[in-house]
This record gives sequence, C-alpha cells and structure tokens, in this order.
Amino acid sequence: MGSPILRPSDILSIIELIYFVPVLVAAVLVCRRHGFSKQLGWFSMVMLACFRIGATATWIAASYHGNVNGLVTASIVLSHFGLASILISLQGLLTRLNVFIPETRRVPPKVFKLVHLLTSAGIALAMAAAIQSSGDSTTTSSHSTTGRDLERVAIIIFVVIYAVLCALGAQSFVYRSRVVDPERPIFKAACIAIPMLAPRLLFALLAAYQVDTRIFNSLSQGDSAVVVSAIFVTLPEFIIAAVILRAGFKVPSLAMQRAQMKQSTTETVEA
Repeated sequence: MGSPILRPSDILSIIELIYFVPVLVAAVLVCRRHGFSKQLGWFSMVMLACFRIGATATWIAASYHGNVNGLVTASIVLSHFGLASILISLQGLLTRLNVFIPETRRVPPKVFKLVHLLTSAGIALAMAAAIQSSGDSTTTSSHSTTGRDLERVAIIIFVVIYAVLCALGAQSFVYRSRVVDPERPIFKAACIAIPMLAPRLLFALLAAYQVDTRIFNSLSQGDSAVVVSAIFVTLPEFIIAAVILRAGFKVPSLAMQRAQMKQSTTETVEA
C-alpha cells in the first residue's frame, strides 16, 4: 500500500500545528515576563495555543479513524475554547488600557467581571452542545437539535461579548492620546485584534445556524469549506496571536512599571 494522500483539510491542519507550537513557546515566555494571572490576558494565549493544537490533533486523528464521535466532539469543544481564549485575552488588553481613560469615563471593574462570566457561560454551553451533538448517529435526533440550539446560544453570547469589547475598544481609541508610550503596543494590538476577530465570529455564527453546510462547516473536508475556514478562522487566529504576543514582548510588565514609578518618585523627593 502506498502512503495516504494528504487532503486539503489535512494540509491546513498541519499548517496550524506548525504555527501554534512556536506560538505556545512564545506565549509561555510572555507569561514568564508578565505573570500567569488570568486577569492579565497573556495566559489566554497559552490556552489558545494549547486548544488549537489539541483541536487540530484530534481532528486529524478523527479523519483517519472514521470520524470517531469522541474525537470529533473533542475537536469542536477545543475549537470553541480557542475562540473564548481570544475573547479573554482581549478583555485583558482592554482592562490595561482602561486606566488611561479619564476617571469619570472609565469602565468600572464589574463590567469586565460580567464579561468574563458571560465568556465562561458561553464556554460551558459550547461544551454541552458538542457533547449533545456527538451522539447523533446512535441516539435520537433530539440530541442533534438540542446540541445545535445550545451551540447557537453560545455563539450569540460570544457575539454579545464581542460587541461589548468593540465598544470598550472604541472608547480606548477616543482617548488614545492619553496612552503612554510604553503601553502603545497594547493599544496597537487591540486595534488590530478586535476587527480581525470579526470574520472568526462570523464563521462560527454562520456554521451554528447552518447557512451553508458545504462551506461554513468546520467538519467539512471539501475544498471550498477548507478555503473558507482558512480565510475566516485560521488566518485571523494567526494574526491575532502574532500581534498580541508581539505586544507582550514589547511592553514592560506591570511590576516593572511600578518599580520604575517608585524609583522616579523617590528621585523626585530626594531632589
């Protein structure tokens, strides 16, 4: 027997693996620089890389083992986790930019906490949706219907979160002149990452509502579906990961900034 021929979906999966392995290493280095606190947003890049590597690996395994339900379910869940990780990371960036907005216009911390809770709810619903849908071939169609409904609710929650993040990003843009030079990479990363997430969410929304299952379907191996997935999912995630990690390497850690401010204050008092 000859070696199996690689399908377009396999090639895309391999490209994703090749890309996200070094992303994982870079994300760990950024977290070592800034800290592993989830509130800072950097740790979400570690989660994104892990989830994308896991989703890709399980999808390749499912493709060559007859689309085993458990593997397909794991791939879907991990893919939704990756989307949620990007949303959490953007929340961290915007939280950091929020301090440069005038106090009377500043977003209260409880708003960010609410957004984080909504993200967690979306993750839970996406997981439940994938588990319900995994039994389509062995159980009644009601599982499929319930799974689709749960997935749609999860994606709608993600879209609402994205709308809130867009509003927060617009507010930061209005007061961009107040952002100090060391924090400029954060601002630039947010300006690029927020619009780049739109096609990723659009794909998830169209797939959840089954607008065209031949094209907007992450499980399809057709050439058209693979090209659309590469444009709407893979490319945006590549760019988002790159710009956020670049910002992580360029900006000083909050601990370093506090130390510099303390030293500057001490020198001013002594003078």
